[in-house]
Amino acid sequence: MHQALYRKWRPRTFDEVCGQEHVTNVLKYELITGKTSHAYLFCGSRGTGKTSCAKILAKAINCLDPQDGNPCCRCEACLSIDSGTATDIYEMDAASNNGVDDVRSIRDEVVYAPSEMKSRIYIIDEVHMLSDSAFNALLKTLEEPPTQVTFILATTEPRKVPATVLSRCQRFDFKRIPSRVIADRLNHIAAEDGIPLDDGASMYIARLSQGGMRDAISLLELCSGESGKETVTVDVVEKVSGSVSRDTLAETFKAVKNADHETIFRIIEDIYVSSKDISVFWQELIGYCRDLMIIRCMREPEQFIEAQKEDLDKMRSLAASLTMTQLTVYSSQLDDVYITMQGGRSSESKRVTAELALIRMSEPSLSSSPDALLDRISAAENRIAVLELSGPSEQLSSDEPVKKMKSIEKLEPETEIPVKQTSVQQTKKTYNALKRWPDILEKYSASDRMTASFLLGSKAYADDTSSSVHIVLQNSFAVSMLDKDGVRKTIAALIYSETGIKLTPGGIVFKSAETKDNKNEYIDELIDQDQVQERS
Repeated sequence: MHQALYRKWRPRTFDEVCGQEHVTNVLKYELITGKTSHAYLFCGSRGTGKTSCAKILAKAINCLDPQDGNPCCRCEACLSIDSGTATDIYEMDAASNNGVDDVRSIRDEVVYAPSEMKSRIYIIDEVHMLSDSAFNALLKTLEEPPTQVTFILATTEPRKVPATVLSRCQRFDFKRIPSRVIADRLNHIAAEDGIPLDDGASMYIARLSQGGMRDAISLLELCSGESGKETVTVDVVEKVSGSVSRDTLAETFKAVKNADHETIFRIIEDIYVSSKDISVFWQELIGYCRDLMIIRCMREPEQFIEAQKEDLDKMRSLAASLTMTQLTVYSSQLDDVYITMQGGRSSESKRVTAELALIRMSEPSLSSSPDALLDRISAAENRIAVLELSGPSEQLSSDEPVKKMKSIEKLEPETEIPVKQTSVQQTKKTYNALKRWPDILEKYSASDRMTASFLLGSKAYADDTSSSVHIVLQNSFAVSMLDKDGVRKTIAALIYSETGIKLTPGGIVFKSAETKDNKNEYIDELIDQDQVQERS
């Protein structure tokens, strides 16, 4: 008889449990020292190893030849528990046996000594489903059971377990298993079972399982059946799971950003025709938007995003073309639409809902919601700022505002900025990016957190004579908040301590990236990217 893959590869010892070392190490220590508790509560999301650890603990307590806290899996007690014939191991599903009579039968049995093993074990799964009267009947027995009895309770919703029960148990919280750990386990299982599995596919399955090992192994089995003897690839996983690739998600956001309605309708049509669940696609969009926001907010987003390097590079490029205002508006709109989709709508209705939502997202003028108005105001502010920079006669394309506002951020260290030649100044003066500016910012933040926030995203350039340092800030408001003698003195002192450049407070010059000021012509050169040359 065929055995499901997740049952075949269920861990038999604590060492085989993946990603829960914070739990298994403590349990092994208790078993080695003989200090096991009379009641345990295992909490965590589905497929993270709660029931498996409960069965391993039951074996380890009764094992005739324990091995460093693990059951030997060879003695009579271990084999009996593994086969399910042990009469002293009682497993109860509280989802279907949640009445007070079910608990009373347990209470009446605990007074008797074990018939075969050293200890009688009661494993109650989904314990939060017990009725109030059943919990009350269990309390006294749970607090003071006979010495030869151990209770192991498992639940996915510990908040529903009464505090009186929680206080009587030793609680262990099972974490979601990292995707890399799941992928490694899948690769091991595939190699042992002769399933050709692509590494990208194993990571994709791990990401879809959301930290649950059982879900991941079950999906691997489905994919192996779909591919037959062929290699399980990302395309196979997408087909079986009904999910969409990151390329499709990126294409969707680009279409929304560029108001490309034809592409929007084509993407939804492809998903609908392939019989994929649009709700699943929408969940993927929400997660992808979250990833883009993380990339915009953090310097090293890799630890919070589960993606291949190639996908991460594409996401960085897309995130750079979107503002935080746009992403927060998109996130809010996606959440609202997802709630609407959960109202028992048909596939056809979800399709129309998705199409209309994406069109509204691409055209903020079609919506009067506060989020859409905020997006329009932000776009207008960017447009006004660029017009001030460029002059009223210059015609700008739709994506030039972002290019103009981000021009300073694109400069690399050691960039030489040539100054425009004027009738007054015929000599070429250069400005170099100030070394150790990030360290200076960090020290300044430690001394004055209040004003340090206005220096975020700033760049500093020293002239070739080291007589002045020009600090380019994000906007004119930041300039007004920092244009003080005390701030200049502090920054000048920090620059001297870090670089050895000695400046007077007057040598610190604050400039805004939002205004064009001919008094400091190298700022114009920063903004006019066509005249910026990188030092070879």
